[in-house]
Formats: sequence, C-alpha cells, structure tokens
Amino acid sequence: MQPTEAGHAFYARCCRLLQEEEAARLEAQALQEVPAGRLRVAAPECFTARHLVPDLAILL
Repeated sequence: MQPTEAGHAFYARCCRLLQEEEAARLEAQALQEVPAGRLRVAAPECFTARHLVPDLAILL
C-alpha cells in the first residue's frame, strides 16, 4: 500500500505543524525559566516569624 498524493501532502503538513508546536513550546519554556518580579505573601505574623523569616534569611 502507498499513500495517495493527498496523503503525502497531509503527512508533510502535519510534520511541519508538529515541528512548529515543539518550537513554540520550547520558546515559551525558555521565557519562564528565570523567575522575575515581586512575590507577595500574606500570612499571620506568628507564622511569618516562625517559618518564613528564617527560610528567607537562607535564600538571601
């Protein structure tokens, strides 16, 4: 069995679409690798003093 001319054309177009999808996904992924911006956290003061502040000191 051999695909028809239409089958070959359809297959070729699908291959290009899959390559474009992969390129788009990789491009979007690359733009999200480095976090940027301000992070705001709302938490009760007792939780903040006990858990967040000590952990933040390690990061800075």
